Amino acid sequence: MFLANTDARSGCRTDVKLKCEGALEMWDARTGEIVPKCGINRKGSTRIELDFPAAGSFLLVLNPSEDGRTVSRQYQAQASLREIPLERTWAIAEQSLNALTLDFCRCRVNDREWSTPLPVWKAREIIQAAYGNSDFALEFSFRADLDAAGKQVHFVVETPEKFQFEINGRRLSFRDEGYWVDVSFRKMMVGEYLVRGENRIILSGKFEKDMELESCYLVGEFAVEQRKNEFVLSERPQVLREGNWVEQGYPFFCGSITATQNISLPTLPEGPPKPEEHRRAGRAYLEFQKVNAIVVEIRVNGKVVDPLLWQPWEREVTELLQVGENRIEVKVVNSLRNLLGPHHHRKGELLRVNPGSFSDESNWVDSYSFVPFGFVGARLVWKQDENFRHLGKQIRT
Repeated sequence: MFLANTDARSGCRTDVKLKCEGALEMWDARTGEIVPKCGINRKGSTRIELDFPAAGSFLLVLNPSEDGRTVSRQYQAQASLREIPLERTWAIAEQSLNALTLDFCRCRVNDREWSTPLPVWKAREIIQAAYGNSDFALEFSFRADLDAAGKQVHFVVETPEKFQFEINGRRLSFRDEGYWVDVSFRKMMVGEYLVRGENRIILSGKFEKDMELESCYLVGEFAVEQRKNEFVLSERPQVLREGNWVEQGYPFFCGSITATQNISLPTLPEGPPKPEEHRRAGRAYLEFQKVNAIVVEIRVNGKVVDPLLWQPWEREVTELLQVGENRIEVKVVNSLRNLLGPHHHRKGELLRVNPGSFSDESNWVDSYSFVPFGFVGARLVWKQDENFRHLGKQIRT
């Protein structure tokens, strides 16, 4: 029997009753571990009380041929004995290259006047309408509030062999330095050509029937600040506050950021409990109130804990802590959503996306929509096991 909580925001406690007696097992579909005889046999039925986390699930197997009456225990949430909130500010230990999506441009066909700024897909429609007589140019502009020379800054574009390039008035040949994110996204180092203030990159060429005109990207060692109606390149931060990192310089970011801090512990929780002491043993967990990421990897004093993929946002770290200084590292990985969009749908984040979602004029807004990225409410919690611990050996080296 597979039971799931379909509420992504709230947990619940449920009493499950099966109309036959037997040995009830709980299977962990992720690790393969089996917790035997976890129900209560009474008057021809088997019962178990389950604490579901938000969007959580349980897989139960009942074997009627085995006697389950010898065990009387439930799967319940663990009682907290002690909590230590971690600092809200985290140092950045490692991070992938940041990105700025350039999805607005001015366009020109032949020697006509430049258009006003418009979405790249609209520029493509204008150029396609003039097919057969269309030398074209696309101008992408952005501001920089940093010295990019000497930094790793790339311009990323699809099918670069079909374009001529000009950066701040300097004509360049595209020097292909490999791909980024996708094999069709080719990159070229451009930091030495950028200036403080306004920057302009022009792509020009002769339109061909199968030519793709898509958004371009700046990728590199910078932060991206949203200032009123524009995005500005700035110096990368050294620290991040827990919360939404989209608002702290990473709106278009895709990749991973490792945040770290040290915490001093004068004492430790008790070690692994003996069976007769099971109810009195304290165990230590690293918990998060909320995580906005695809996956989170945790290291405690250099040892890796199984990744967080879904709620509950916690992992046991009892065996990894030590008296004195402890280093906590949290590697947060997000998706391509904030890089690729769709960014401009009036409904914001869509449950279903198709190619038309990126250029739906009837629902288009010029403002940007992003999904949150980061975590909130990190803390160490010592818990007392009410009956038996969470499934799965969670520590690996």
